[in-house]
Amino acid sequence: MFSNRDMEERKKIPAKFCREGVQSALNLPAGAEKLCWKTENGAEKREEEEKADMKCLKLLSALGAAVKNETGDVREKAARAVGCIGLTVVLGFIWSPPSAAEASQAPRETALLTADLKTGEISTASPQNALFQEERNMGPMEEGDEFSEFLKKARQCESLITGEKAESVPDTRFIVSGQEENDSRVISIAAQIDEGKEAAFYVFGRNFSPNGTALAEWFGEGTVYSNCEEAELRIGKDVWHIARMSVLRGTDREDSGGDNWELRWKTEASCLSRGTALYVGRRTGQERKIYTAPLGHRDENGDSVCDRCRTRAFYQEAGSKIRVSLGGRELTFTCIDEDYREYVPELRDGGMLYLSDQALEAEWFGGYGETEYRDSQVRKYFRDGIQNGISLQGSLVGIEIPENGETDYAMSLSREEYLKYRERISGEAFLLRDSGEGKVWGAGLDGSLKLVDPDGSDYGIRPAIVLKKPDAGRTERIHWETGDLQECELQGGKYLFSCVDRNYTGGQTGEAGALFLCTAVIPANYGSDYVLEEQADGSHAYVFQPGPLVNFGDSSDYKYSRVRKWLDEAGQELYLAKTVQVGNDTAYMGETPEGEFGDFRSNSIAPYSIGDQKLSGKLFLLSVDEALKYRDFLWKFQGESRDNPESQISAFSKGYWLRSPMGDGKNPDTGFVYGVDLERGNIHPQRVKPEGGTGDEELDVTAAFGVRPAFVMPQD
Repeated sequence: MFSNRDMEERKKIPAKFCREGVQSALNLPAGAEKLCWKTENGAEKREEEEKADMKCLKLLSALGAAVKNETGDVREKAARAVGCIGLTVVLGFIWSPPSAAEASQAPRETALLTADLKTGEISTASPQNALFQEERNMGPMEEGDEFSEFLKKARQCESLITGEKAESVPDTRFIVSGQEENDSRVISIAAQIDEGKEAAFYVFGRNFSPNGTALAEWFGEGTVYSNCEEAELRIGKDVWHIARMSVLRGTDREDSGGDNWELRWKTEASCLSRGTALYVGRRTGQERKIYTAPLGHRDENGDSVCDRCRTRAFYQEAGSKIRVSLGGRELTFTCIDEDYREYVPELRDGGMLYLSDQALEAEWFGGYGETEYRDSQVRKYFRDGIQNGISLQGSLVGIEIPENGETDYAMSLSREEYLKYRERISGEAFLLRDSGEGKVWGAGLDGSLKLVDPDGSDYGIRPAIVLKKPDAGRTERIHWETGDLQECELQGGKYLFSCVDRNYTGGQTGEAGALFLCTAVIPANYGSDYVLEEQADGSHAYVFQPGPLVNFGDSSDYKYSRVRKWLDEAGQELYLAKTVQVGNDTAYMGETPEGEFGDFRSNSIAPYSIGDQKLSGKLFLLSVDEALKYRDFLWKFQGESRDNPESQISAFSKGYWLRSPMGDGKNPDTGFVYGVDLERGNIHPQRVKPEGGTGDEELDVTAAFGVRPAFVMPQD
């Protein structure tokens, strides 16, 4: 086998040359299939990720010559992509159609053209050459081995759905290595299943556990599916999860509780107002609204102006700093007057005056120009150019200095203004707008004032600007009802939450709010990945990097758990969510009967006091006490009115954590916390993390339980 370093070298060949350049170099007819570059998992490299490599161009030229010399009339030849091995690129099959006389004879052997990336040599070989591997590049497979048997089953299932011949279905169609590829696979094949009919298909997850969570979102909650992991195979450094999914689309069963939902209209949420999307069930005509809470103002670049609505919304006072980009230069400005009223007649209540902490050299403006400020190059830029060059475009307040007779959008301070604000000004020496004797007044590092040559000194220009006083506005007040659905963004992913209690009391103020529970389980392998890393010996190998939710943590204390750390970070994105007391003062013993789901008796779990833990958060896990209270919602997902745990079950989401520990009050850390089991249909203690010893670095740390977050919204 070739090293991972060789694998990385071969990825540098640009895909666009292999897709387009080869066809051109070979002068292939329009009907011929194009060659394309293949990575080791069989997927085409994206053009934008590739860089041009002149070596490839030389190889293409050599290939064109080799083809002509080897086979004659190129127009009669066809090519198809076959992948690559190590530093040898398999450029294509060259096939000559047999003559009529040859047609009855044994098939002619197909020539395989290869190119060595180091030497540039073009050669032909038999397809049975030992270097040739299948497109998936997973290493040689013995005929009849377990992986090949699953591929055979997958092709047969695919054939029943698509109508293709099983032997013509490419293996690469089944392979996914992440959530995006997984969603694309399951949606594309499920779309070919007739409504009202059930069909099965396979997904092969490479270091990834396949799931069908995208199906209900895409086709509607009326779509019923199951996800069964039939095998977990290790091949080299890779772990393959073989999943068989069965999908029933658009069922008309009266007890299904589901429907196929169609989006009718949608209004987007803004910083202060909520958004609404109306869905209508194709089968029942039922309407469902999904809300998006007001997003709140956001200022990631630190200029005190909302990135979304451009409102100056963030608190500022004298001494506050903002970050500004001006003509490609990154500057900071300090507020030197929080109630400035001098030259801003449009602001009845005044504004805020800011001065740049950095000085721009006169050459930046094309020279200072006339020493009279009104006619200088600097002042002309403040009048005509600064609004186009500053990141605060549209937020600058017009400044009307009487002697200028026009509106500017920045200014240099006068001597009088400098003396007024000198105690609040520090930093580089800079020029003022007063002049005399053919020179310009400047303020030195020591605070002294003197006349200097504006183009021949170390004094620069420190622009002063005026901004409105911050006003964040008022957020729309909302009354939530049980069953209301709300879409939220957490760590870049969108999740749906359902109101399970419109009168929840748990906030630090004791005020009632609306409790929302996520309608899906975030699996334990969320954020986990296999990353190619260089080893001590210089080779490369895929190394497992655990995500933030692989297990509950190292102990049963929710306060110091791995999951709470992620919840706290993600919860910062929930603009209106209330801060809630989530400390544990109770441990529990016992479990509810298997298979009873929400029909259990609550006295099967006994509480034990463990003290008063002070802990708060916006995004949190339910406690056992809350789970008992909201039992009717524990096994309902995706907004359904009936229990549907099968919609969430996968290798890493067979249940979800609660925050309460197991214990009788005597042992502070038992290593177990409670969880809701989707397969067994009960609430029971679960070990906080796997015991290990499987020999698989992922399975040794990744639990079978995921998380189902909750938060509380203010209630109008």
